[in-house]
Amino acid sequence: MKNFRKTSLLTVVICTLFAYKGWAQKGAFVTVNAGYGFRLGSQTSFDANYSSNNSSSKAEQVYMSLGKGFNFGGSIGYMFNQNLGVELGVTYLIGAETTFSEKENYSSGSYTSMYNYTTSISAKMLQFKPTLIFCTGLGKIKPYAKFGAVLGKGAIYGESAYKSSYYDPYYGGDTYKSTHKMKLNGGLAFGVNAAMGVTFPIGSRVQMFSEITMINMSYAPTKGELTEATQDGTNVLPDIPVRYKKTEFVDSYTYSYSSSPSESEPDKELKQKLPFGSIGANIGIRISL
Repeated sequence: MKNFRKTSLLTVVICTLFAYKGWAQKGAFVTVNAGYGFRLGSQTSFDANYSSNNSSSKAEQVYMSLGKGFNFGGSIGYMFNQNLGVELGVTYLIGAETTFSEKENYSSGSYTSMYNYTTSISAKMLQFKPTLIFCTGLGKIKPYAKFGAVLGKGAIYGESAYKSSYYDPYYGGDTYKSTHKMKLNGGLAFGVNAAMGVTFPIGSRVQMFSEITMINMSYAPTKGELTEATQDGTNVLPDIPVRYKKTEFVDSYTYSYSSSPSESEPDKELKQKLPFGSIGANIGIRISL
């Protein structure tokens, strides 16, 4: 009996909420928004942080989600009634960098040796978000929830820098520097998105909104290319064979032991899904048309 009363009370509350005027009046609307997302559903990065010297060494795991970063965009939508609508949002993600490094420093008397290898990776992506909107609210502040899919088209950028030096009192010393930049793209990213927020009016047809957003998505590029390569300040990219500059990411491949792969064709590697999940906050303005 007690559970029945609780269920009945909950039903009355829900019906009462939806009986009030919802998030928006029936009709079309547009929005503009900006926000920031923190990593969600991260994985270990391509490498970790390592450092060592004469007396000790240290290793530190690095976690990444390429969906972390600043985003901005807008949407167009339509409310069928006070409580239900649809929306198509377009968001541009400017991903934050994830960095990992390997450092060594040794010395013995006048002899010194050092090297530093640092890599950073980030992404930029245009995301399309078709969603359903569920609205309710009391008074001027009206809560809402959105659920839908997300489709992404973008690229992943990597940059590495290597520097080494040594000095020997008998043989002298030397330094070496190199940099590499790469781009991974091709294919589409798929996932789901959700948001919960509130709106409040700032004009007769204008509302401001604030929301918590979540995206669960992964992306497997289909091709990669080395876009820059230098050694001690000299461009060496033209001297690198195509096989070591371009890569095709595939679901499977076969190499024959009787013949070597052509250096004039892209290399083949297996696809790898990379995380683009995020949880964050957006603010924006909504205008009824």
